[in-house]
Order: sequence, then structure tokens, then C-alpha cells
Amino acid sequence: MTSTRWKALLRLYLFLVILIHIEIEAFSTTTTKTSSKSSVRTNNIPKNYNHPQQRRTRIHERRTSSALFTTSTAVAAQQQDGSASSNTQNNKQPIQLSMMEYTTTTSSSDKSTPILFLHGLLGSKRNFNSLATTLSHLLSDKNRPILGMDLRNHGESPTGESMSYDLMAHDVIHTLDQHFSSSSEENQKVVVVGHSMGGKVAASLALLYPERIDGLVVLDMAPAWYDGDCVAWSAVRDIVQSLATKVDMTSCTTKRDVDLQLRPILPDPALRAFVLTNIESSKDSSNNNSVDWSIPVSTLHHQL
Repeated sequence: MTSTRWKALLRLYLFLVILIHIEIEAFSTTTTKTSSKSSVRTNNIPKNYNHPQQRRTRIHERRTSSALFTTSTAVAAQQQDGSASSNTQNNKQPIQLSMMEYTTTTSSSDKSTPILFLHGLLGSKRNFNSLATTLSHLLSDKNRPILGMDLRNHGESPTGESMSYDLMAHDVIHTLDQHFSSSSEENQKVVVVGHSMGGKVAASLALLYPERIDGLVVLDMAPAWYDGDCVAWSAVRDIVQSLATKVDMTSCTTKRDVDLQLRPILPDPALRAFVLTNIESSKDSSNNNSVDWSIPVSTLHHQL
């Protein structure tokens, strides 16, 4: 490998480290700045977030992929006998996800294994635009497709009442099969890069479809069962709950209005801006401005 290539890969590695560090710092700032009077939580989050005892999680033995990567609420939702509403997909059926290819590959059959990016909770495939574009330039001589997907209930993908990690893994495989169905690349393998919630989906893919995974990168997520004893997970759950129950979208006409309501809930500007990427603007029948969530926050709340 040439010196130039090594330098480029080193820059990419440093970019990943800095990105993860920024996200951790932003999240830590949010959890430590929120006081006991916050509308998100009262006394659930101690001030010293970095205390080792507060970072513990209960590690369960890996019984099966479902036991390790499916939340208890998602399992309960799967067992319910209710049917999905008209604008959602059937609970147990995989859905076609919105996917983007960041590179233009040649029609040659000599293609390298695609790289697939999976985002985290409240994120979308757009989160990886800069990284995926940079990676596509670094690997331009490899004819390697760089892909990104919106997981169910996120971004431009359809909604679904259930969000178990098994189902989300099935969604990914279903979408890949549809994407490569017109080519000779049947049962195409991929290198999966998953961040946070996307990391658990990536790990589920490796367990459920090992023959389809050529490489696995999990960022900012451990193979653990997150529950109320985990400070970080409790904070995430409280944030989503607040989005679903404490933000009055009917009184908002602009994204700034939503931002003002979010400030007591999310004091950190960077985290608040990230959440606001899930707001869409439109006009009603009287041509008045209105805003609403582009994702089903109530479904996300119930599935956590």
C-alpha cells in the first residue's frame, strides 16, 4: 500500500474517532446539565454520569439472537394479535427500506463487496453522507458500492408497528435482495457498519444471516441488554418519551417553534439540532405553515 493510501486511511480512522467522541461528549453534556426540575426526568440521572458504577449494564448470556438483540417490549408487541393500521406494514412482514448508493460503480462483474451503513435511533442514512462520500473516493479504484439505508420508522422508509431487531434485520436483507435482484449478484454479501441502534441491527444480521455478512463494524454499542439500570439508556428513553408526550406540535408552525419547546428538554444545541432533523414542514389547506414529525415518535416511544 502506498504512503498516500496509508495517510488517507489514517485520516478516515481519525475522523471516525473524533465523530464518536463528539457524540459521546454531546450526550454526556446533556445528561449532566439536566437538573432535577427538568421535564424529561426528575432524579433518575445522577450528576456524575462518568462514575464507573453508573456505566454498568447487565450482560446476559447469548442464548439466541432473539434473546440478545430483541427488546422485551418489541417481543410483547409481536405477540399481540392486533393488526397494523392502514398506513403501516404488517408487524411480521419485512418492508422495503429507503436506500442510497453513494458511489457510481461500473457495470463490470468484478466488483468488491459493498459497504452498508446503518444509522442510530432518530437518525437517517443522511448521517453518513460525509463519511460515505469520503470512503467512496478512497475506494474509487476498488469498484466498491457504498450504501446507506433508512431503518424502519426512520428517514424516508415506511413505518411499522413493531421494531424488534430481528425484524429490522429482515428488512435490510429484503431490501438488499430487491436491490440486487436485477443483477447476477444474488445473495450479495456486504460489509455492515452500524452505529448505536444500527450497530445492534448489524449484529443481528451477523447472527441471523452469517452467510450474507462479509465484515462487521459496530460503533458506540455493546452486546448488552439495556434496561432501567443503565443510565445512558434511561436518558435516551426519557428523551424519546418527551418527544412523544411533551412537545405540542399543534402549536408549532416553524421548526424554531419546536426548537423553543425542546430547549428545556434538550439543553444541548447539537443534540437538539440532531432531533430537529426529524421535523418536516408543510402547508395546510389554507396555505398556512405547519410542522410535524417525519417519523412516528409514538411508535418509537412504545417500542423502547
